[in-house]
Amino acid sequence: MTHKIPLIAEWLRRRAEDVLAYMLLSMFVIFLLQIAFRYLLNLSIGWTHEASVALWIWIVLFGSAFVIREVEEIRFDFFWASASAGARRVMQIICAVALVAAFGISLPAVIDYIAFMKVESTAYLKIRFDYLYSIYIVFAVAMIVRYIWLGVAAILIVIPAHIVWALERRAPNGIVPDARYFPGIFHALWWAAGTLATQADQMPRQWLARVVAILWMFTGVIFVAYYTAQLTAALTVEQIQGDINGPDDLPGKRVATTRASTAASFLREQHARVQEFETVDAAYQALLGSTADAVVFDAPVLLYFAGHDGKGRVQTAGSVFRKEDYGIVFAEGSPLRKRVDRALLELRENGTYAQLYQKWFGPS
Repeated sequence: MTHKIPLIAEWLRRRAEDVLAYMLLSMFVIFLLQIAFRYLLNLSIGWTHEASVALWIWIVLFGSAFVIREVEEIRFDFFWASASAGARRVMQIICAVALVAAFGISLPAVIDYIAFMKVESTAYLKIRFDYLYSIYIVFAVAMIVRYIWLGVAAILIVIPAHIVWALERRAPNGIVPDARYFPGIFHALWWAAGTLATQADQMPRQWLARVVAILWMFTGVIFVAYYTAQLTAALTVEQIQGDINGPDDLPGKRVATTRASTAASFLREQHARVQEFETVDAAYQALLGSTADAVVFDAPVLLYFAGHDGKGRVQTAGSVFRKEDYGIVFAEGSPLRKRVDRALLELRENGTYAQLYQKWFGPS
């Protein structure tokens, strides 16, 4: 069951992409209406501007919450690119702490304020402000959930930092140079964060603080190992599966097939960038030559190629998404029809069909 969770999550994300696309389309249509009324009919209408602003708010916050991945966000990465792996982990944790704290602390007040705004509504469409801005609550909760795992690490940092600060603030030449809480706690937090990222360059002087430091170092090793394993597993799965795992991934992709086939018609319906070839072998060469992202054709043909000539170089993805039956044609009234039916049934019952299928097309 657990192996289905990533697939379900990806399916939900793609449905969120569909919702976002419809909102963007609606905003564009309303924008065109506004231009037509203003410049063609010389009529000024206010509801189009109001609807466009409302949709824009929802597009930005809904998209950030459910569609845009962290790696797809625009950011200034000058310092990130020049930082070491350990420094990057510390930066990630600090960023997560700041985001979780900011959204978490402000969330109750935000909910109260948005609920209070039910007394106001927009001028033309009479949309209540609490409905209009409710998407921000969803956005804030999504941001907290997205970074909470790093936030947990941050909470863990605070505990040993305070213990070390309490034990080291009086120690001569200790890692906390100032006995006052501020700025002494910041030195302790920096040490705790660096140790969690296995980048500590100092050890406490007080013996009890050293015991805490050793335990915290073991915690840091476990944390980094777990984080690295999770990241490696995610990247490995993505590398194995690729970015095409079914018909929902075909829009915008370069997909090869044979000319004037039902597959070509289906691909146009999916808004794929169709490449038509005279033979399926030519489509295979386009895939192997990286001029096509995928080949869509009859399942038995693709399975045979993936298990023989293309073995180790290509793989099939997803399941059959447009079933088409094969048939054997006989002359009307031919006695061969029943004999062939019986023979096919016997092949299935005695296991011969399964053996032939595995030989030519691979495991079913």
